[in-house]
Amino acid sequence: PHPCKGPGQIMPWMPKLLSSSRSRKHLNGAHQLKSRRRAATEESSQVIDDLLQSLSLAWERFSIPLWHQQLYAARYCTGNYRPEVLRKELRALTRGEATVQQVQRAIVQREEVLVSLTLLRTAYDDSEFWKPGHMARRHLFDQLYALRMATVNVVEALAAWRRLVAPCPGQHAAAAVAGPGARGACWPYAGVFSGEALDISDSSLAGKDYVIHLARDDTVVQTFEAVLELSG
Repeated sequence: PHPCKGPGQIMPWMPKLLSSSRSRKHLNGAHQLKSRRRAATEESSQVIDDLLQSLSLAWERFSIPLWHQQLYAARYCTGNYRPEVLRKELRALTRGEATVQQVQRAIVQREEVLVSLTLLRTAYDDSEFWKPGHMARRHLFDQLYALRMATVNVVEALAAWRRLVAPCPGQHAAAAVAGPGARGACWPYAGVFSGEALDISDSSLAGKDYVIHLARDDTVVQTFEAVLELSG
C-alpha cells in the first residue's frame, strides 16, 4: 500500500529526514562561526604581538625607565585591552607626549632648577642677597618661584602617571621597585636628573619614592637660610 494516507498528509519518514537536514545545517553553521572566531582571535593576537614589539622598541628608543615598562606591560599587555590602547601609547611616545615622558621632563626641569639654585648660592655674598633690587636678590626669587612651579608640575605629572599604570584591584605588579602600595605605583628617586632611564636592579633604590623625597628634602633651599626667612 502507498505510505501516504491521503492528500496533503506527510509521509511518516519525512520528519526524520527534515530533522536530520536541520541538524547538519546547524552543525555546519556552528562550525563556521567557531572557525571565524578562532581566526579573529589569532589575528587579534598577532596584531597585539606586533604592537608589543613596536612598543618595546619605542621604550628603548626614547629611554623609558624599566619600572614604567614593567607596570605598563602588567596592566595593558595581558590581552584585557583592545589593540587601540597600545596604538595610542605608541603615537604619544612618538610625539613625545606620553605620560611617562611628561614625568621625565618635569623631573629633569625641577632638578635643573635645583642645580641653578646651588650655583646661585656660591655666586654671591650674603650681603648682596639682602640689598633691595640687587641682581642676586632678583635671581634668587626668580629661581625660588621656578622651583615652586616645577615642583607642582612634578606632582601633577606623577599623579597622572600613577593613574595610568597603577595595578588594577587584585592585580599584583611584577615590578619590585614600583610595585603595589598605598599609591599603587611609585617613581623611584635616583639623584639629580632621575628622569633619565636607569638600572633598577640596584637594590638601594627600592622604596625611595620621588614624591616622598621631594616633600622631605629641602637641602638646597636651606643653604639660603642666612638670607631668607624659612618656615619649619
